[in-house]
Amino acid sequence: MGHRTKFRSMEELDAFTGWRRVSKWRAGQVKAIKRKFNKRVRRENRMLVKSEAEIVDSQMLADYMWDEWDEEVHDH
Repeated sequence: MGHRTKFRSMEELDAFTGWRRVSKWRAGQVKAIKRKFNKRVRRENRMLVKSEAEIVDSQMLADYMWDEWDEEVHDH
């Protein structure tokens, strides 16, 4: 399974593909690039889950309000 997020820089592309073996890297440079990439991916996923949760919460609230209103209308 690969990454579905697009690379933002040529450094990321080089660090994640076969060019990693061709290019010259300083000690820890590839690790730092990968760590930065993975932190960005996790942050984006966290924001996506949070926004989806907010949508679900708002839909649940709307359904609850609709049910309350519907009960009031049918009770009278």
